[in-house]
Amino acid sequence: VLVYGKVLNSKTLQPVSTGITYHQFQGDQEIGIASSNPIDGYYENVLPINQIYSIFAEKPGYYSVHDRLDMTSVDGYNEIERDLYLTPIESGQQVTMNNVLFYQSKAQLIPTSYPELDKLAAMMQENPTITIQLEGHTDNVGDRFKNLRLSQDRVASVRNYLIDKGVDGNRIMGKGYGGTKPIADNSKEITRRLNRRVEFVILGF
Repeated sequence: VLVYGKVLNSKTLQPVSTGITYHQFQGDQEIGIASSNPIDGYYENVLPINQIYSIFAEKPGYYSVHDRLDMTSVDGYNEIERDLYLTPIESGQQVTMNNVLFYQSKAQLIPTSYPELDKLAAMMQENPTITIQLEGHTDNVGDRFKNLRLSQDRVASVRNYLIDKGVDGNRIMGKGYGGTKPIADNSKEITRRLNRRVEFVILGF
């Protein structure tokens, strides 16, 4: 599969020149590398099919992109466009953690979440005055009070993980919203899953 797109500043949409690495989603083994053009941010790479990949784009001064690319259902040559957005480390910026996942209907983290959470912990240790607010969201299926509690419990799991990695708990606020803040249509599973997410907002330095 040819994967291509642009690396952009999420705030200004200006191109960003940086390196991009591809890892196996299971095991976190590096599979490939690419780089984005400083003029227009364009990148491309060719990856084997029938795997799930984590995509990392990193640059000093930005929160790293951690995206997920599922190609297990691809059965031949294909081309996939995937723009990557690097978020400046500034107050008020919001980041969705695409690879932070939980077991169904539980607050227990799936181990494939650890690499992204480790990078968040490292960012906070490299910037020791940053404070963040973790925000948990679910879809709107089921009892809304149970969804609210689940989102709160998942935020607590992420917060505890970061504390275990050495981040001061006083720097990590947390709030669960249940299904009250959807970003996609809840009527179809393919879009509803986008609403099941954990985000963080940079509160200040």
